[in-house]
Amino acid sequence: TATPTPPAPAAASPALTSRVPPPFQGTTGVVLVNIGTPASPSVKDVRAYLAEFLGDPRVVDVNPIVKFFLLNFVVLPFRPKESAEAYAEIWDKERGSPLAYHTEDLV
Repeated sequence: TATPTPPAPAAASPALTSRVPPPFQGTTGVVLVNIGTPASPSVKDVRAYLAEFLGDPRVVDVNPIVKFFLLNFVVLPFRPKESAEAYAEIWDKERGSPLAYHTEDLV
């Protein structure tokens, strides 16, 4: 019996094709983005991670003064303890953060 032929990929728009070099036309790529992880599941490290991550203007796009008050008076006084407990449940003693080691395994 013959093996069925998979359907041909949809044609790219002419505007896109003109910008993609020939060796890459018709191929599919995957971009993995790791948004970071705490250095450890300790409250101190989770607080530092949350401050850096949530302080990034590309992550939380609000007025900087509003962000300062939200981070320093709403999020950082309370959330790191809860998040550290959750991280501790999934943290691997040998490999560390699952997000970090799974990302490393994939690249």
